[in-house]
Amino acid sequence: MTNPQFGGELVAQAVVVQAVILAVAMNSKQQHSGTTAVPGAAAAGSDDDMIVGHLIGRARSALLTGLDTELEPFGLTGAQFAVLKHVADGSADTAADLCRTMHYDTGSMTRMLDRLEEKAVLRRERCTQDRRVVYLRITATGNELLPQLRTAAVRVIDQHLAEI
Repeated sequence: MTNPQFGGELVAQAVVVQAVILAVAMNSKQQHSGTTAVPGAAAAGSDDDMIVGHLIGRARSALLTGLDTELEPFGLTGAQFAVLKHVADGSADTAADLCRTMHYDTGSMTRMLDRLEEKAVLRRERCTQDRRVVYLRITATGNELLPQLRTAAVRVIDQHLAEI
């Protein structure tokens, strides 16, 4: 998984999620023997911890924690990267689209967009035909930064899948 054009393809994302779930499950089993397969993943306490939903949550958490660490030099978080990625690849044009896509409430999304605007990587643009609609646009700074952010995201996934 070294494709710098990370994101946008659901099949690739599903494969990554499945692989990370497998890695977290392997990590849980290996905790008992003293080895760790996934950096940052915690040991499971019982067989109940092996429920798929729980594993998905743990995989998501491990990936976001790793992504937050990797993106720290850029002054961005994993969630902020996800916003930029969705806007850049056209899967979300408005805050409402992002809320639906990322499962965020409108208040949280507004605060996140405010922070991204302050960092000058995203801007809001009111629709000329319908003033109620506000489009989201990546700035020139955001476009320059995006390839580096995508590369960082690929690095995180590679690190989490290295032991599989």
